[in-house]
Amino acid sequence: MLIAILLIPFLFHDSFASVATKNSPLVVQESRQKFKVSLKVFEEQFQNPTKELKTFSFSPSMENGPFSGIKVNRFSTKCRLPLFGIQEEDTIESINGTPLRLPTDIYEIGRQLQKAKAGHKIRVSIYRNSKTITNTYLLTK
Repeated sequence: MLIAILLIPFLFHDSFASVATKNSPLVVQESRQKFKVSLKVFEEQFQNPTKELKTFSFSPSMENGPFSGIKVNRFSTKCRLPLFGIQEEDTIESINGTPLRLPTDIYEIGRQLQKAKAGHKIRVSIYRNSKTITNTYLLTK
């Protein structure tokens, strides 16, 4: 579930950033909208979902309908969402084609992402500056 929240995310302050743990980065940005995410490092670093959720604020977006996604409002200095290409004021519209139309959709997406393994791709549609972009995350070992 946390990966759903973080990818909503998720996803970064520096354009081509990575966070290293024991010489293995969490996220490597390969191009403007393509990223590689290490599942091993993710599992090592994200052991406390509640703590991670406190590093940013989000709210339902009502821009394109009654509920059109999750809007990422602000990051704290400890937030890691920017590593994934998410910017403040982005609205996450869908993950792997599943639209975020109801708050409960986050839980469904989280359930689906828990089954993700190395080699899987996660596509996140983000509404930014009056247009929709799609970030792609390749999960690696």
